[in-house]
Parts: sequence; C-alpha cells; structure tokens
Amino acid sequence: QSVLVYRAFATFLLGHLLLETATLVGDEETAVEGDTAVADAAELSAYPRLTALSAQLSQDAFEDEFDDAFHDLIKRVAHFHS
Repeated sequence: QSVLVYRAFATFLLGHLLLETATLVGDEETAVEGDTAVADAAELSAYPRLTALSAQLSQDAFEDEFDDAFHDLIKRVAHFHS
C-alpha cells in the first residue's frame, strides 16, 4: 500500500508540474529551430473543440486546480488506507 500511495503522489505532482511548465513561454534565444512543442494556430484548426476552449485553457488556474485535486487525492488515499 505504501508503494501505491507513493506512486500516486509522485504521479500527481509530476503531472501538475508538467502541465504548469508546458504553458511557460520560453526565451527565444534558447528556442530550437523547428521546435514542435508549440503548434501553429493553423494546425489547431483540425481540432475545433480545442480551438473553442482556447480562452479557458490559457487561463492560469493551476494553483486552484492543484489544491482541489490534491485534497481529492488525500481523501482517496485516506479511504484506501482505512
């Protein structure tokens, strides 16, 4: 059970860190030519739902989302542990 709890927390934290850092704007001097990490708007036209949600997706709500999800994870671990 300890290993499962450890993996759940590690995965949770890494996932949130990856999501948060993926939205950071990098320094243009360090950008690699041909970098595909950021898609052009033209490429997103094939994904109308993603395009429709772009305003909401661009909002910085990481702190609130992290807190809510973290509390949910703690509740699940407590339930699992009892």
